[in-house]
Amino acid sequence: MPLNEQLISFEVNSERLHGMLHLPISGAAPHPCVVMLHGFTGTSIEPHRLFVLMARAFAAAGIAALRFDFRGSGQSEGVFSEMTLNSRMRWRHWRCSRVAAM
Repeated sequence: MPLNEQLISFEVNSERLHGMLHLPISGAAPHPCVVMLHGFTGTSIEPHRLFVLMARAFAAAGIAALRFDFRGSGQSEGVFSEMTLNSRMRWRHWRCSRVAAM
């Protein structure tokens, strides 16, 4: 199956977060989008590559999927102990509106 996966990084509060954007192969943008958020001790991959497999399944079904590492997790910069639920929620509202246009 052909893949349309793009490494992404973006800055939040002066720290660089890293992730992967999975886009559908066919169909004109904008696409519906799912943002996959890992748990407090997880990463954008998750055990058994669950998030990777799910994101690819979404893309194959015509739905874009964004998965990324929160601050201090996986490949992202920052200190995990500074990660708060409020900072997660602020980021989610800001980013979802931008990903939907991809």
